[in-house]
Amino acid sequence: PAALPQSMLTEAEALRVLSDQSHEMRLAHHNAMDADKGTQAAYPRHVKRYKLWWCLDQDRRIQADPCWVRISSEPVMQTKVAIWLQYESSRPK
Repeated sequence: PAALPQSMLTEAEALRVLSDQSHEMRLAHHNAMDADKGTQAAYPRHVKRYKLWWCLDQDRRIQADPCWVRISSEPVMQTKVAIWLQYESSRPK
């Protein structure tokens, strides 16, 4: 935890301290939950698959509609990931 100043904190500063503490707690919880699940090894593989699939999907969209504007795979966004996850969950394995 960060050292608190000797003078009185403003409400905004106190909220920032609480926010920082809750963020540290969330990260610790997340790391504990992922420790034995292979997430650290799998994540780069999933990102690589997402980027490849996204580029191919954009190629298909442009082929189907030449007016389509290519959307980059980055930044990774919730909307893009939702579309990719739908593909991943329904593709033949």
